[in-house]
Amino acid sequence: MDQLIWVERFLPKVETQPDGCHLWQAASRGGYGLFWLDGKTQQAHRLAYEHLVQEIPLELQLDHLCRTRLCVNVEHLEPVTHAENVRRGTVGENNRRKTHCSHGHEFAQANTYVDKLGRRHCRKCDVLAHPRRRIAA
Repeated sequence: MDQLIWVERFLPKVETQPDGCHLWQAASRGGYGLFWLDGKTQQAHRLAYEHLVQEIPLELQLDHLCRTRLCVNVEHLEPVTHAENVRRGTVGENNRRKTHCSHGHEFAQANTYVDKLGRRHCRKCDVLAHPRRRIAA
């Protein structure tokens, strides 16, 4: 689609906020703005970034630095890995606050390991879930 036509359809759906966010005012799902282009529904923030900045590599996703899913301001978006996006987001923040695993074991240094995605795991629960590992523990 012609860049000018795309922009003429896109911009009326954006409202600039005093904090610099450009909030999407049209359709949304899961807190993310949606825009119909080239015969399909696309996420508005991704579309803005790809048309105004650069293509997003397949292995990356956009992190809203402002923590506002409806924001389409490309200056508030950064391509990052899924793991980094989770670490920066509210899910990662909530998990970092946890002091104990879901079975009540403390996330102490001796009882905790971190996987390659940066997630914490309880060693005691791992041993209980995998009996063969009891010998090594």
